[in-house]
Amino acid sequence: MAASYEFWFLNNGITIVCDKFDPVTDPDNPHVKLKNLQIVNGCQTATTIALAQKDGKLAQDVRVLTRIYQTQDPALVDKIVLTTNNQNQISSRDLRANHPAQLDMERAFSIYGYYYERKPRQFDGQAIDVKKLFTNEYVAQAYLAIVLKTPSDGRARKYKVWGESHSRIFSGGAVEPYIISAIIASRVTEWLRGSGSTTVSDEIQRLISKRGSFHVARVAAYLCRHSDGWHGAQRVLAQELAEFEKTPSKLTDIIPAAFNLVVSAIKSNPTHAADVDRALKSAALDKDIDKRLHAPSDLGQSQ
Repeated sequence: MAASYEFWFLNNGITIVCDKFDPVTDPDNPHVKLKNLQIVNGCQTATTIALAQKDGKLAQDVRVLTRIYQTQDPALVDKIVLTTNNQNQISSRDLRANHPAQLDMERAFSIYGYYYERKPRQFDGQAIDVKKLFTNEYVAQAYLAIVLKTPSDGRARKYKVWGESHSRIFSGGAVEPYIISAIIASRVTEWLRGSGSTTVSDEIQRLISKRGSFHVARVAAYLCRHSDGWHGAQRVLAQELAEFEKTPSKLTDIIPAAFNLVVSAIKSNPTHAADVDRALKSAALDKDIDKRLHAPSDLGQSQ
């Protein structure tokens, strides 16, 4: 939770237009006199501060950025109202773009010849292999799904990437698991959109093919690697990455079995089968998949 003194830095502030303002520079009581004032942006902030003051909960060190415009030109007032309330939205991803963890990831990806897009359109106009380009958001989703074994979060809770899970995802560990996860997730998506779509025979399979790529990727990673461990020696992880690059069929050949396992996990549970979209967002399905992956008899049946 932010401290009260940080309010000035974290709040967008208040914008006021008035007919006239007169700053009073008395060091014992500095203030600004305003004539015919109108708050055009930040009404919620002003109301919240007023209510906190009324309830005796306003900390003495709270400060708020305030912009005051003196004008009697209605056209200018309209422009101020329009521009202060319709600025381009800055996403959480944008705010994290220059975080040290993101800069480190970009450098680490480049060592292996991959492009890590920290911010939108970062590589526009550059002659690069787009198959080796991954956005930081997609990498994080794949990591959530495969390494952290929560495909429901990867599929439905992207907001966690730039919020509560940011430090857990971008923990400063070896880069290879991130690249491998992104490769697996992208190849699964390719398969589901291509040859995988021809295997769809019912509505449940159709929904999984359309919305369950991270679940299929989580299973495919396990079936291909025979392990959920991602914290081995970096040399071993580097060899594993090289193998994925050198022999794409190693993964492609296993994807149908991964798809069938996810289908089976959903169809065998009436609750999942009744609402597939909800199931794909649930931790319960994540756990069901985990149980099947660690039960040899079920793996045999899914294949």
